[in-house]
Amino acid sequence: ARGGGNPLFAEELAQAVREHGDEEVPATARDVVAARVDRLSPRAKLALRLASVMNGTVRARILEELLAEDAVQSDGVDGVDGVIDEVVAAGMLVRPESTARATQGELVFARGLVREVIYEGLPERAQHQYHARIGRLLASRFFAGREEAPATIAEHLEHGGELAGAAAFWLRAGRLAMTASDADAAVGHFTRVLVLDRQLGEVPPTGTSRTRRREALAGRELANRLRGDLASDAGDLDELQRMCEGDPRRLADVAIRRAHRLLRAGDYQGAQVATIVAEDLGRVAGDARHVGEALRVRGELLERLGRFAEALEVVERSRTVFANAGAVVEEMQAMIGRGRIHLMRAHYEAAREAYQPVIARIDQAGDPWLERVVQNHVAIIEMCLGKYQLAMQSAERSLELCRRYGDRGREGDGLSVAGIIYLEVGLYDRAAETFAAALELLERAGSRWSRADCLIYAGVCAVRRGGEGLALVDEAIAEASMIGARYLEANALISRAGIHLERGAWKQAAADAAHGVAVARAATLVGYEIQGLARQAVALIRERGKAALAPAGDLVHRALVLFDQQRHLEGSEEQTYVQCLEVLALAGANDRAKIVRARGRAEVERKLAALTDPSWRAAYATRPACKALLG
Repeated sequence: ARGGGNPLFAEELAQAVREHGDEEVPATARDVVAARVDRLSPRAKLALRLASVMNGTVRARILEELLAEDAVQSDGVDGVDGVIDEVVAAGMLVRPESTARATQGELVFARGLVREVIYEGLPERAQHQYHARIGRLLASRFFAGREEAPATIAEHLEHGGELAGAAAFWLRAGRLAMTASDADAAVGHFTRVLVLDRQLGEVPPTGTSRTRRREALAGRELANRLRGDLASDAGDLDELQRMCEGDPRRLADVAIRRAHRLLRAGDYQGAQVATIVAEDLGRVAGDARHVGEALRVRGELLERLGRFAEALEVVERSRTVFANAGAVVEEMQAMIGRGRIHLMRAHYEAAREAYQPVIARIDQAGDPWLERVVQNHVAIIEMCLGKYQLAMQSAERSLELCRRYGDRGREGDGLSVAGIIYLEVGLYDRAAETFAAALELLERAGSRWSRADCLIYAGVCAVRRGGEGLALVDEAIAEASMIGARYLEANALISRAGIHLERGAWKQAAADAAHGVAVARAATLVGYEIQGLARQAVALIRERGKAALAPAGDLVHRALVLFDQQRHLEGSEEQTYVQCLEVLALAGANDRAKIVRARGRAEVERKLAALTDPSWRAAYATRPACKALLG
C-alpha cells in the first residue's frame, strides 16, 4: 500500500526492505529519489545536478565540457560515457526513443519528479553558480559559431545573476523571433531585456546598455503593433523618443512608428503630422528609407480619407525613393499600397495588375508579412470579380499566416473579408459567426477603421438573417464620420439605405442613398455611387410611384452608364441590376430592361459556374436577387 501505485516508489520500497529491513523504508516518493541519488558516485551526482539545471533535454556533450571544468576524481568511472551509463542504469536519465536525438547524445529525466528533487536539493547559491556556468559555456559555443538558442543562454545567465549578459542574449532572442515573424515571443524577449536592464540602473549605466534598451523598446513597439496590440506598453514610444533626442535619423524612425499607430487608431490628423515630421527628419539625416516610409504611410492615410488621386501620387513618390535606394522590401510595400488604392476605387483589374509583380517577388522572398497582406487583398479582388471560392482560398491563406505569427489585427481583417465572402454567397449564418469573431479581434486590436468596416457588413448580415442590424450600421457611420473616412461613410450610408428599403422606409432610404452618392462621388468611389443611385431611384418610385419616374429614370440612367464603365461592384451587384430593372419596368423601357436583365443573368450564371461546392452554389442561387435575374 505504501507504494501508492507509483512503480518507482514500489521498486525502491522493495529494494530498501531487502537491504535494510523495515526500519529504513523511504516514506515518500521524494525520499525514493534521494535514496537512489545517494547511492551514486560523486561524479554521477555532479552530472545529475548539472543535468537538473539544464532542464528538459540533457546534452551529453555539454555535460562532458562542464565536468571537464571540475577537478573531480572519476572514482573508477571512466569518462563521461561511464557517468551516463551509471545514471541511466540507476533509472535517473533515459535515452529518448527518437534515433535522431539519441545520435546527438541527448537524454531526458526518467520522470519530472526526479529532476525536481535533484534541482530543489541544490542550495540556492549552487543553483545560481550552475546556471551561470552553463550560460557562459553555451555563450562561448554561440560565439564560436555553434547553433545555440539565445533564449536558452539568456535564461541560464539570468538565473545565474549575470544580468548584462542575459539582457544581451534576450535581445538576440527577440531579434530572432522577429525574423521568424513570432511577434508574441518577441514581445516576451524584449520585455526581459528591459526588465533586466532597468535592474542595472533606471538610467542606462553604459553606452552599451543605452543602445540595448533603445533597441528593445523599438523591438517591443513593433512586435506589439504587428500582433495588433496598440494598448500594451503604450509608453514605449515616448521613452524611445527621449532616448533618441539629438539624433535626426532615430527620431525620424520614432515619428514613423507613431504615424503607424495613429493611423491604426483612426487619428488621421495626428498621423499626418507625424509623417511630415518623419519626412523632414529623414531629409535632415539624409536617410532615403525614412523619407520613403513617411511618404508611404502618408499615402495610406490619404487613401483612408478617400483622397485617392493624391494617395496614388504620394505612394508612387515613395516607391521611386525606395527603388533608388535599393530598398526592395520597402518598394514592395509601396507597390502593395498602390494596388490597395486601386482596390478601394473598385478598379479591380488595375489592382490585380499592381499585385502581380508583388506576388512574384513574395514567392521568391517568402516574406510572411507581405504575403498575409497581399493574400487578403487578393481575396477581395477575386470576390469582387465573382470568384468566391478562389477568394476564400486567399482569405484562408492570409488567416493561416496571421494565426501562425500572432498577427491579431490582420487576423481580424482576414476574418472580416471571409465574412463578406460568405455574405455575398448567401451563407448568412456562417457569415454572422465570422463577423462576430472578427469584431472581437478588431476591438481588442484597437483597429477603428477595420472595425467600422466590419460593422457595416455585420449589420447587413443581421438584417438578411431577419434580425436587427441597423444599430451596427449606425455605429459604423458615426465612427466613419469621427475619423473622417469617406470610403466607410459612403459604404455605410448606402448599406443603411438598403436596410431601409427592406423595411419599407422609403424616405429614409432615399435620403441615405442620396447622401451616400454625394460622399461617393466626392471621393471618386464609382462602385458605391452606382449602388447608391440604384437604391435612391427605387426608393423614389416605391414612395411616389410614376410621379417620381423622371428623377428616378435619370438616376438609373447614370447608374447604368457608370456600370458599363465599371463592370464589377464590390457587393450587391445582383441587387443593383434588380433595382434598375424595377425602375425601367415602371417606365416601360422594355428594350433597355431586356439588355440589363440579360447582362445580370449572364453575371449570375458566370458566378454559379465557378462555384463547385454544392452548398455554396445552392445558397447563391437562392438569393432573392439571383432568383429574380434567373427567373
